[in-house]
Amino acid sequence: MDSFFGIGLPELILILVLAGVMLGPHRIRQVARILGQTIGRIQLETRRLTRQLNAELDALDSEEVKATLQEVKELRQELQTLRRQADAVPRSIPQALGNASKALQREGEQALREDGLEEPDSEKAPPLPTPVDVPGDPE
Repeated sequence: MDSFFGIGLPELILILVLAGVMLGPHRIRQVARILGQTIGRIQLETRRLTRQLNAELDALDSEEVKATLQEVKELRQELQTLRRQADAVPRSIPQALGNASKALQREGEQALREDGLEEPDSEKAPPLPTPVDVPGDPE
């Protein structure tokens, strides 16, 4: 016993001697008995709580843990699939817009022909220029 709450062996002997002098031999036995019972109860409760904790940990079903881990794996796979689908969406948007634009242009030309409002070739407006990506342009 190197130290007990920072109290070495010489300090402990001094405390016991002072307690014996102040309390007397009869009262020191009562205090020692009460102190011993209290320490015994604390040890008993500590052992009981340790046993209860071990029992709770043993009661944890390993199959339940395995099932939960399997669910987590499945959720990760679903997340990866959704992430791949989300990454593919921006690539397909320009193609879909181009197809929609061409379809609208054909329908518009067809509607003009059906209504007889088509202009002669000489009066047609020149086609609009296609947008060009400029490096460093914020838009």
